[in-house]
Amino acid sequence: MEKPSPEAAEIKFPNLRNPRETLHWFWEEADFKILLPAIPMAIFVILNWQTSEWIAILGSFIATAIAFYLNKQNGVIRMLTVMGFAIVTISAVVGMLMNNAKAYVSESITTDLMHVIIFTTSIIVRKPLVGLIAREALPLVRNTLPVMHKIFVSLTATFIAINLLTAIARIFLLENVTATTYVLINTPASFIISGLYLATSGYLIVRAAKKENTSV
Repeated sequence: MEKPSPEAAEIKFPNLRNPRETLHWFWEEADFKILLPAIPMAIFVILNWQTSEWIAILGSFIATAIAFYLNKQNGVIRMLTVMGFAIVTISAVVGMLMNNAKAYVSESITTDLMHVIIFTTSIIVRKPLVGLIAREALPLVRNTLPVMHKIFVSLTATFIAINLLTAIARIFLLENVTATTYVLINTPASFIISGLYLATSGYLIVRAAKKENTSV
């Protein structure tokens, strides 16, 4: 198993019992560009409300391409962004050719299923993706927690379960409402679920890192 770096002893973590200090630490340390891909869905809703489905799909795709360009990550985060962009591109082309917005917004379902497959594989090959992503998004964690730390395995398994459940829920929702209604329900729900997961994961990872740091 990979050992924490000797540099871990020099790392300063926040007092997790102090919400203000904790939020400030995450604001300073985390790379929030990974949230950029959420913007295109808002553009889709506005354009689909004011114009046609074709224009809404095109506008949302252009916004996705811009977000993809601005999100200049490396490593695992970049890989997932590239795969997500490929799914959006294919969905946009199919949606415009069919003039069917549902074909476009269904990319969220495809992304969920892609995550289930990739994250499950990462556990099998002993490289849980939550660990790899956390070590990229929070550099200080990289020097403290080995990638196969139990917190990363547990959070990766949790992420798989969440994506499987949301994929099922989204399939049911898309079959019963319009594309615009789907996005209006799906987008805030996704923000809430993702926000809770990220906040909880961040807290647990930092707590585990602090505990590991005290033992170095």
